[in-house]
Amino acid sequence: ALPICEDVLDIAQSDGHVLIDGETGTGKTLVAHALHAAGTRAGKKFVTISCAAYTEEALAEKLFGPVAEGLPLVEEARGGTLVLEDIEALSTGLQARLLTVLNEQGTPAETRVVAICNAHGEGRTLEDVLRPDLFCRLAAHKLTLPPLRARGEDVLTLFTRMTEAFADD
Repeated sequence: ALPICEDVLDIAQSDGHVLIDGETGTGKTLVAHALHAAGTRAGKKFVTISCAAYTEEALAEKLFGPVAEGLPLVEEARGGTLVLEDIEALSTGLQARLLTVLNEQGTPAETRVVAICNAHGEGRTLEDVLRPDLFCRLAAHKLTLPPLRARGEDVLTLFTRMTEAFADD
């Protein structure tokens, strides 16, 4: 098995929140899916949102409500996994709101938050882009995915697995 796969399988068995960092194209979202699928939440909701795709106001409404139709995402993900892609785009104010929700159990302990960050490729770290208290709350598990150019044999294995998966479609 690939070293990253072994880490993912270990983390999937826990209930802690996860921070995933790495350059664009390293498979961070695939890792989030694998964490969900290999863990105890496999049959539950998998909700994902890109924090960079919305204005601050729209993102606040989507995450925390009120939403005209449907549940806010923190409620929709209850019992499952909430993936926050591009968490480095989350404003300081929204980071504070997320921290409050996590601390007050507005998102119950059974909901895992997987925060995905691309800051690593820009020479920054998660500690640079997140409030220290939110970083500590989310960093029960931290994965930094190495760039594909540094993964040697992993690239061939990943390519083989992807071509087999697409050949079945």
